Amino acid sequence: MRFDLAGEGRMLATRERGRDVRHRVEDLMASMAPGDTMIIECGQVSAMTVSFADECLGKLVSDRASAAGDTGLLVVGASDDLVETLNIVMERRKLAIASVPDDGGVALLGTRAPWLSETMAGAAALGTFRVGDLAEKLGTTAPATNNRLRVLLQAGAVMRERSVPDHGGREFIYKVVALPAIVA
Repeated sequence: MRFDLAGEGRMLATRERGRDVRHRVEDLMASMAPGDTMIIECGQVSAMTVSFADECLGKLVSDRASAAGDTGLLVVGASDDLVETLNIVMERRKLAIASVPDDGGVALLGTRAPWLSETMAGAAALGTFRVGDLAEKLGTTAPATNNRLRVLLQAGAVMRERSVPDHGGREFIYKVVALPAIVA
């Protein structure tokens, strides 16, 4: 599902307007099926104030903390100026949001933590994986990898689906959302 921010104008400002846009995005996301990704299209937006970005995208990501993680969230088409604004907002909130840069792949805006970038790179290399797979790739423990994945789930960079392993118990299969077919 896509939400084109350019439909709101080329210059996006004010906290009130950001709140209005966030509510509309949340309404759309509530109707999404597991496995869907909300793509926030920024291609035609020339500027966004920090107050708009915080109210719209900062709170949107913050509210995902309690979500199940079965949908993705991805910012595409953000100019360098918008990336700078989103980095400021996400850093202030100690959050991250997934973005597709011009060179493809996925980037995390708002974080400078090397461990998170390393985790995202490992997840992207695997595409679809279980916690144990990623822990092995990163050389970390399963609990540490779970903590890292919690941040990527909130950012919208990965999704998860519950599976029942042969040995019983509870397990999730994770999938990176930034696939070329999604942003095309």
